[in-house]
Amino acid sequence: MGYPSIVEALRGVRGVYISDDRFYPTVGFRGFSRMGDYGNRVLVLINGQPTNDNWGFFSFTGYDARVDLEDVERIEVVRGPGSALYGADAFSGVVNMIAIAPGEGSKAGGRVGYGDRQQGYASGWVSGRDGDFSYRASAGYTRYPRWTREVAPGRIDLKVADFDQNLGAENLRIDLRTEQRLSKDTAISLGGGYSRVALDVYGTGPFNDYRLKGDTLDVTSAFRSKHINARVYYSRLAVSSGVDYAYIGQSLYEPSHPTQNSFDAELGYTGDFKLPAVLKHTVNAGVGYRFKNISWEYLETDTPNEHHGSIYLQDAISYKNLATLVVSGRLDYVPYLARVVPSPRASFILKPSDRQAVRVSGSTAFRSPTFLESHLALPIQLPLPGAELISASKRE
Repeated sequence: MGYPSIVEALRGVRGVYISDDRFYPTVGFRGFSRMGDYGNRVLVLINGQPTNDNWGFFSFTGYDARVDLEDVERIEVVRGPGSALYGADAFSGVVNMIAIAPGEGSKAGGRVGYGDRQQGYASGWVSGRDGDFSYRASAGYTRYPRWTREVAPGRIDLKVADFDQNLGAENLRIDLRTEQRLSKDTAISLGGGYSRVALDVYGTGPFNDYRLKGDTLDVTSAFRSKHINARVYYSRLAVSSGVDYAYIGQSLYEPSHPTQNSFDAELGYTGDFKLPAVLKHTVNAGVGYRFKNISWEYLETDTPNEHHGSIYLQDAISYKNLATLVVSGRLDYVPYLARVVPSPRASFILKPSDRQAVRVSGSTAFRSPTFLESHLALPIQLPLPGAELISASKRE
């Protein structure tokens, strides 16, 4: 269809709604989408790896900041609650971007575009295979100008931060993935990505015209076989942030430096069996662990490290090609809530013919609080010079 970006491709999906906060798109499902919540009701994955936590203060997702559209083989969209299999944040839907596997697709290519006011993009990739070893490397750059410049040059009643006032968003990204095949159904993979991002965020609570400049990094190692899959990955976010301008006598919110480190480990099993002979069972089961550490000047000083745990089980029971019953459940330990959150789901699919299908499903979902919602200690500037309030969200 000639889509220029991942977000534009999602606009064409039924039940998906896009809200634009200038340069930060918010993706929602069936009306659950609004500017200002940063899409924290939707779980966004790249090859099954969450991206929300890479922007864990607000649950940012950054669709086009992590992967180029040319690197995506397909985008899987789950409309409706998906916490029973995907866990926290799969509240109203799931977007899973499946990247082209190392060694697959075209061997090399690229694209470039340029528009007015220095708007442009460029990307390139190379992919290859040598026996059982394969690789794929890519790089990209995108720049968007501001729609309007909020501060005219020469204003003497304002303090203006050291940011490019004509820049709306910019990112530079590189990615390298490798895979070593051990047998027909077994392989190990290792890869990582890095991106440098600049983003103008407009109208966020007490913040007006807020800037983020930072770096994201992820490293992933995985093992896959016919029945067992395992993966460990590490991600880091380091940002310098602050408001673009403030009136003389008011705080400019001195640049802060939020950082986040996250480590995840997952182990899963999948298998088929028949019991009784007329019923086919497809079972998926797994456990997961996540460690997350965040620091930010606007969070309470004793912000804790978080240890998340999860376990899930799903059984798809099929009778020939006529009917399928899917039953799944998941338990997530949420440190901030200090309790285990259950997420059950059931779905029944009836296929009276090859061209007809009827599905009835029911499920629950939840969204874990972000650090901004749970450990906030933010000074808010009042109209009176030197006066401020503290906005806090600490759980008592």
